[in-house]
Parts: sequence; structure tokens; C-alpha cells
Amino acid sequence: MATFKVVVQHQRSDGLYVVYIRLTHNRKVINIKTDKMVNSKGVVAGKHDVKDPFVLNSCMLTITKWVDMLNRYDISNLTVEQVRDILLTPSNDLCFSDFAREYIEKISNTHQPRTIELNKASLIALEKFAGSNKIMFSQMTTTFVQSWIDSLSHFKRVKETYPVTIKTIFKAGLLKYNDYDNDIIRIKVNPWLKVIIPKHDAPEKKAITMEECRKFFALNVTQKSRKMAQDIGKMILCLAGINGVDLYRMKKSAYYDGILHYERAKTRTRREDKAYIEIRVPDMLIPTLEKYLSDEDDEYLFKFHKMFYDDRSFVASQSHEIRLICLDYLGMKKEDKTYSTYTFRHTWATIAQNDLGASFDDVAFGLNHVNRHRVTMGYVKPDFSRIWEINEKIVEKVFFTNDKSKRLIEHHAPVFEKVEETFELSADAYFMGEVVGHVEGKGYRNTDDIIRQLMDNINDTVPKNCTIQIKVNNITKDQTKYFERMRDKK
Repeated sequence: MATFKVVVQHQRSDGLYVVYIRLTHNRKVINIKTDKMVNSKGVVAGKHDVKDPFVLNSCMLTITKWVDMLNRYDISNLTVEQVRDILLTPSNDLCFSDFAREYIEKISNTHQPRTIELNKASLIALEKFAGSNKIMFSQMTTTFVQSWIDSLSHFKRVKETYPVTIKTIFKAGLLKYNDYDNDIIRIKVNPWLKVIIPKHDAPEKKAITMEECRKFFALNVTQKSRKMAQDIGKMILCLAGINGVDLYRMKKSAYYDGILHYERAKTRTRREDKAYIEIRVPDMLIPTLEKYLSDEDDEYLFKFHKMFYDDRSFVASQSHEIRLICLDYLGMKKEDKTYSTYTFRHTWATIAQNDLGASFDDVAFGLNHVNRHRVTMGYVKPDFSRIWEINEKIVEKVFFTNDKSKRLIEHHAPVFEKVEETFELSADAYFMGEVVGHVEGKGYRNTDDIIRQLMDNINDTVPKNCTIQIKVNNITKDQTKYFERMRDKK
């Protein structure tokens, strides 16, 4: 910790004393010369202490500025000379804290109150960690930001939402102060290229019953922000568990003939079909959708992009508002597993399977998960109508019946451990119920390895372009997994 004191040293021949600010750090002392001087009346008799009130006041202003400056750094391991250099080196640094407050004020008229609160809370948390309300952009190094994020690890949700919010503000600062075209770089650090933002803890209670759905959507929610969150939950449930991100990004061009045509943002880059899906909008949902339609000249279907900075802040905000509904209207406690936007996505899947008897494949198809049957999908144009039927049956069952939910059971795919080369595997190919190929052994790195070998050993009698069912057994672990592939006879 650095300390300061206003002192003099030796009296000059003209009777004046040069005033210094004495810096003490880690038990080392160094005197920093000022532009002030005092006569003998301005010095405590027999000491080196200054008593001139005008000089003391001026030096104290400098000391206050220096203390504020040092609060932005970790100086514990620095020498007293290094601390001095920090104080005396001219800085053109920009203040992140000041910019963040300006940014929050700027968006206060266009964003939801909860979004503003989230921005303020995130900044407060960061400044509390830094021990200063004047955090500089240069202070936002990878080490500093990652340390702050790590300090939030024991919080279930803000460990993601706070860093995401600060990242958004920081990126806005880069856009304002850096002119990359003209090589004007005022903010020289960007910690967000390396820091790792953890995902918030998913609620253990992922799905709710039809009864709980009816109760949630029947609530007379008065707050505007929470009413919107309630509506978003309804949209997700009634649009086959659509992701909030996809709602946010939906373009006007994607909605025609009463159908949403879009590519799922989360997996479009990982799939050959770009995660394309079509969802027919149920009639009962149309009034809800129309509440949030954008202006005619807007390319986006909904006005969410004008209310929230990006899709992540949109989803985070809606989940938070849904949680508040659970606490304030449903009487849940803070320690309870409250709902989120994903609750209604999981609920759609659970009702489809448990209450309507839909297959795993149909549920996965409706949720637009990564398809296990990639080869088959390359030959067949998907028929989304069966998903529309399931979706509209769910809408009917939830909102237009009082049917009781079947017992809520969490279904999981059979366990099949990651394949290791030491495992003994076997694989059988079936065509029309008959075994048409078999391989077994060790040394396979994954299931694709043994499936490729199996497909090369299928009987020549099996026709080209037909579907083959495959059973892979992990003999070592006594586990089984099933696949489908298209027979491509050379």
C-alpha cells in the first residue's frame, strides 16, 4: 500500500524550500518534486513537514488524484520507483466506468427497465471487485476480467449474465473509440478474445406439467416487462419449443403462408442442412405474435432487437422476468427451481412424449436437434407436417382441455460411453429385419470407425440407396447404441 506526505528537504540559499510529495511503498521511500515552494513560515519548526494551507491544499488534490489512479492497479509487487513512474507517466487512457454509465443512460429510453437494472448491477459488481468506480479500459486485461468472472463462480446465473453484459458494453466502447479503418486505436486491450464465460446453471426442473403451464399462463401479470416474458414463454411452447435466440433473429422474409421458415442459430453452422425447419403458427398464438410485430419498414419480424442489445441479453432478460413471475405470482421461494425460457422448450418435448406418445425421433425432429441420420437426410426432403400436428395437439391439450398430465419422467438416451481403442466392440447391420453384415474387434477410436468397416462388409444382395439399421455393442462395457445409414452400393 502506498502512502503520501507533503514534505520539504533543504532550505535554499534564497531562504525557500522546494516542496516534495513523499511516496512510501513496501517500506521504501522516494520524494517526488512539485512546482510549489514555501518560506520558513510554511514549515513546521524543527521538522520537514509543510504547514502552509495553500500549498497543502494544492498537494492534497494531487495526492487524491494519485490515490484514485493507483486504485486501478495491483501495485503490491511493484517497486516504489515503478509506482512513481505510473504516477508521472502521462496517460490518454479512457475510463470504462464513465463510458459504461453513459452507455446505460443512452439505452435507458429504448430498453426494458430490467435490462437497465441488469447493466447497472453488472457494472456495480465489476467496480466492487476492482475496488474503484473509475475502472480504466487499460485495466480490463484478460487476467483482471477472468479473475472477476472466476469470483462469480458460486452464483448460479449472474456468473454468465454479468460478464455477457459487461462484454456488450465493452464492445460498444470499441466501436466508439477505435477507428480500425484509419488505424486509430484508443482502446488497446480486448480481454474478451481469451476469457472464458461460464454457462449459468441449468435448472434441475427442466419441464413442468400441463397443469403448471395452465397456471402460469393464466396469471394476470401487470408489469409490462413480465407480461412480455409470459408471452415469450407462450410463443416458445406453442412454436414447438423454438429458441429465444431464433425469435429475436427472425426476419420478416421467414414468415409467410402462416409458417415460420428459419435456420436454427445454435446449430446452423454445424449441419449440412443449416438446421432448417418450418413451424406452422397455431391460430391461437397469432394475437400474441401480433403484439410484438415490428414496423413495416423493419427487416426483423419482431421488435425485440430494438428493445435489447443482442439475442443473449434478450434471452437472459426474459428468463429473469420469468423467474420473477415465479417468485412474485406463484409464491416460489428463491431457493426453488424456478422457470426460464428453456422450461417451455423442455415442457414441449415432455408433453409430446409423455402425454401424446410421440417418438424420441419426432421430439428431436421438432426441437431441431442435430440429426443422427445425416446420410438419410441428405436424400429426403423433410416433411415438417407431422411436427405441426404434434405441436397443435400440444396447444389443444394445454389450453383447450383440463386433461391431467401423466407422471413426469425424465427420459434419457441409453448410456454409451465414449469409445476407447481398448474396448471390444461388435456391430451388426440389419436390412428388413435380417442380419446383412457383422464386424467385431478392438482398436476403434469411435463408433464411426466400426460403422464404416461394417458398411464395407454388407452383403452385395442388399440394394443400393436403402436404409440400414445398425446395432453397435460395447462388449467391454455391456452397452448398446443404435444407428441408421443409407446403403450406397458401389
